[in-house]
Amino acid sequence: HNVGTQTRHATNDNLEIFVRLLRRDHPVHIKLDWHDRIFGAQQCHWRPGSVKRCERIPQLVIVRPLPAFPNQRLAALGTGGKHLSSPPPAEPATARAVLSFASSLAGFVVTYSPLSSDFTTYFHPKVSSLQCLGAAVAVAAPSVPDWDAGYAGGNVGGLLEAMLHPTKGFGKFLTVLLSLSVAGNLAATFYSFSLNIQVFVPLFVIVPRYVFSILATAIIIPLAIVGATSFYSALTDFLGLIGYWASAYAAIILVEHLHFRKNDPNAYNVKDWNVSRRLPTGIAAIAAGVTSFGLVVPGMDQVCTGMAASRRLRSIHNHTAPLPEKIDGLVLVLPKGDRVFASVTANANGTLTQLRFNKTPIVDYHIHENVSFALELSAIGTRYEGATKHIPKSNLFELSSPDEPTGIPRDVAIAKLWAAIYALFTLYRTQEHILIRFASVPNAEELMRYLSISGLGRLAQGSKRVEGIANSIFLSRAAFWQGAGTTGYHGHGWLLTPAPVFPNTPSFTRSDMVIAAHPLRPPKPRAGEVLYRRYCSAVGKSLEFIAFDVNGNSERDGGLSQHMAAFHKWHNDERVNSAWGERGSLETHRDYVEGLLADPGVVPIMMSWDGELMGYVEIVWAKENHVSQYYPADCPVGDWERGLHVLVGEDKFLGGSELWLRSLAHYLFLADPRTHRVVGEPKAANVSMVKAAQTAGYRIQAVRACVSLDAELVTDMHDH
Repeated sequence: HNVGTQTRHATNDNLEIFVRLLRRDHPVHIKLDWHDRIFGAQQCHWRPGSVKRCERIPQLVIVRPLPAFPNQRLAALGTGGKHLSSPPPAEPATARAVLSFASSLAGFVVTYSPLSSDFTTYFHPKVSSLQCLGAAVAVAAPSVPDWDAGYAGGNVGGLLEAMLHPTKGFGKFLTVLLSLSVAGNLAATFYSFSLNIQVFVPLFVIVPRYVFSILATAIIIPLAIVGATSFYSALTDFLGLIGYWASAYAAIILVEHLHFRKNDPNAYNVKDWNVSRRLPTGIAAIAAGVTSFGLVVPGMDQVCTGMAASRRLRSIHNHTAPLPEKIDGLVLVLPKGDRVFASVTANANGTLTQLRFNKTPIVDYHIHENVSFALELSAIGTRYEGATKHIPKSNLFELSSPDEPTGIPRDVAIAKLWAAIYALFTLYRTQEHILIRFASVPNAEELMRYLSISGLGRLAQGSKRVEGIANSIFLSRAAFWQGAGTTGYHGHGWLLTPAPVFPNTPSFTRSDMVIAAHPLRPPKPRAGEVLYRRYCSAVGKSLEFIAFDVNGNSERDGGLSQHMAAFHKWHNDERVNSAWGERGSLETHRDYVEGLLADPGVVPIMMSWDGELMGYVEIVWAKENHVSQYYPADCPVGDWERGLHVLVGEDKFLGGSELWLRSLAHYLFLADPRTHRVVGEPKAANVSMVKAAQTAGYRIQAVRACVSLDAELVTDMHDH
């Protein structure tokens, strides 16, 4: 019932799922499968005259091959079959994953085996290998953004709807038909329930079996309501629990058969199977099963995710691009192309890591594993100082200057120190603060002052004397990503042409969409100017934001700018047009962009990976944009808030949206520190974009509706 309801739910997000279960889906599924429960198990199988021959028609239409065209698939495979030919590479299987998967299989197979005789009598001996199709689709889903979004949380119905989405309304119709096909699975389960409850309690033989079907339905309804929105997780948890019982059950049966009955089938008197007085009491088996849980409970995987510190560290981890767990080699590429490398050497004191700016050594550092300290604030001077357990600690990083050929340490330039700090936060991405101390650095006092004045670091303080942290300073990851220590100190920051903060003077906008008083906006960037660049080690590429250039370079572009050509191509693509609705001629698109460039409240930009254009963004000032009219009453529009309208033009860049979504927010927060919130308004039906925004740290603030669309109002706060 859960799968059927999920599938129906995927076609209409506006209906409450429990209402559908009680009023629509559940009765439909029950009416279909009650026929099989009452008239027998033969109706559950593919044979002439069976109801199942009719009930399986939706499956044939949607996922089966045409006899005349064995390489083609109808509907779902016709629209998404191309994704099954190149699934993403499988992650290496761990012992834990193999054992967990085996346990789940055992929990299903072992518990099903006593029931299998009820059904296998009617199974056809030739089974098509196409039944593996579901596994192929699930494997391919992570590499197809729309499929992955639909399959979020194990939502099988959402995955099926995403596969059929390109067929529009016909796809929704087929999805509804497919939701009805689960009746065949339900019928077999209820049939076995009715039969086995009579075996378990012989007195119930006098009760008609359909009564137990009704009873099972009464039990299933509340379970389906709870599990319909999280079917996969509910099923996984349930199979895990059954797996524990099935393992004990199998062990007891094997010991009985192999040890006590010497692997001899003749040792069983089958005539006694239904004569209770001739059967053993089962006390020994029950005691063995209960005792086995003395080993099961300690072996359960205990995962604690409730601590606020753990959630914060995971947020930090997500906010920085993943990096393989290694130190040697390239660490990052700075915005202007310079590279930072790391190399590790061993000495008598342990390991020493050297950071290099291109080929020039910056600093060497050594980690004191036996010295760790937490950045305590409110606990200082109280009896709790030093006793807090929930605050993550940092080991002491001792930084030293590489020696000159003369053997005398040289000064460390401020720009090079910032690059080294960037490398440290990249390498040790789970640490919110890193405790450092300078040793053998001639200009250590200058560097300490730089870190303190810029806000990049704060002195380690405390009322208690702690050995080893004198003159140490905590580097702040939050301050670093806010641009502390960049503008005014060096030119290696993410903003290629940083500008001073624009003064706050009043202005006014009156248009067809909005009438608003707001601050005067700064002039727009020059056409083609690179505004922001950041290296993302997750993909090994640099992301750029470039101010839209309508005219381009006539000699290089042949009369049509690269930006304009890409914009025109993308908006005439069916995928983009279905979301934006701006299909048109080149002249129409040029007029559109020139209108935005003339509007002081909008900045159109292009996005690229390593110089290859991949997407388009309209950055708006929220206060003079129509989105301001849909803010919740308790969420006033700030003077410096920004809004985003985004699209990915090239299909090959559809994955990894969270990287550039985070970077867009990062750019806007850096461009003006008074911006404390970034707002997006994707269509509510665009589940892949909403999911990507939430993964990137945005959160749903409200759902708004207007004449043309329903939209999610998603926001990213400056301190999020």
